[in-house]
Amino acid sequence: MSASGQGIQALARTACPRIAPRMKPMTTGTRLWNRNFLLLWLGLVQSYLGDAFSVVGLTWLLSRSSDGAGAVATALALQSLPRLLGPLAGVVVDRVSKKALMIGCDLARGAILLAMGGLEAAHMLSLGHIYVFSVLLAVLALGYSPSLRILLPSVVPNEALPTANSAIQFGMQAALIVGSSLAGLALTFTDVAAALLVDGGSFILCALMLGLVQFPARLTASKALGAGQIWQDLAEGFRYIAARRLILALTALACCLNFLLGPVNIVFPIYADLLGSGVQGFGVLTSALGVGLLLGSLAAGVIGDRLTPLQAFAVGLSGMALALLGLGYAPTIALSLAMAALLGSMVPIIQVPLVSQLQRNVAPEFQGRVFATLETLATLSIPISALLIGQSLRVIPVRWVFVGGAAGVAALVLVCLLALRRQPAPEVQPSAT
Repeated sequence: MSASGQGIQALARTACPRIAPRMKPMTTGTRLWNRNFLLLWLGLVQSYLGDAFSVVGLTWLLSRSSDGAGAVATALALQSLPRLLGPLAGVVVDRVSKKALMIGCDLARGAILLAMGGLEAAHMLSLGHIYVFSVLLAVLALGYSPSLRILLPSVVPNEALPTANSAIQFGMQAALIVGSSLAGLALTFTDVAAALLVDGGSFILCALMLGLVQFPARLTASKALGAGQIWQDLAEGFRYIAARRLILALTALACCLNFLLGPVNIVFPIYADLLGSGVQGFGVLTSALGVGLLLGSLAAGVIGDRLTPLQAFAVGLSGMALALLGLGYAPTIALSLAMAALLGSMVPIIQVPLVSQLQRNVAPEFQGRVFATLETLATLSIPISALLIGQSLRVIPVRWVFVGGAAGVAALVLVCLLALRRQPAPEVQPSAT
């Protein structure tokens, strides 16, 4: 898991419609912090903490190799390639036990990282090993997030679902921030092998904790999946998405936002130089964005269902437009820090209600394909925008990138709200028991 731009990429998890009658999920607890959710949350958070160790450790190791920055870029590019298989992973998620899939992925990733740590300790870990293992880790991650999105509503009350999503988002951001600092400190006393072993152990522990979580039988059952069935299910998933205008509208929203916000981390170093703050300014701008994501996760949990999705979108998009405009015209690093924090804080305010709506409304048999396809499309928009911005910076000022992003987000406020207003409200049905 890459720590860079983590919160911005989190917008890849969105969408929702009058897809199916609104269902109140069957849960195993009557309050948010029940035994099952607590086990799930703790397992995930300590795993995110371990992720930070391996990200920092591998980035440091690659940067010190003979290829330097080129090795880092190659590893990141290879990690992105399996994302193209996201829709196929969604087919698998819809067919197999989500709990077994998550546990299996955690155990496999843990084994890979422990092997990498062992190889590094023996001074046998080569660039080729890292590249191959990076691809394998990325493949194993494909079905994990959709499975988590599907399982979460079954362990918390329906009215607490937005807060549960924000709690996981908060835990992830806090773990990545704290973990990155701890990893940097630890590497001054130990080595990269230790960082890899820590992450490998965190995956194994997460698998053990997931094994203790009780999920409804319908989510732990598996159905046969042959080669021919894969393509049939894939086509059915695409037809399902294409037939629902709100899913399409929200997918477009996620892709457009990732496209507009993706270049932020790319231009921050140049932007910091323009403000006269150099590498230190770049560091604090990135930190401000992370702090904003953390605070936004808390705010999204407090908001919960107090705002309708439309209201949350309006608040989040308006705040983003204001933050981008402020970054474009900020004369000092202090004001830029405030705008970066504001920008980060708006991400969860949009993400949480969108994810919650998907979890509540998408037909259960299609959720894996919907989540996986959406994540694929939205995530792929980031490198596309990065490539375009990288070329555009040769002819346009850096500040125009922020101003243009603000204009684009402001346009999305109008377009998305108009599209959403045309959709009928979903019908509420009694919960299945």
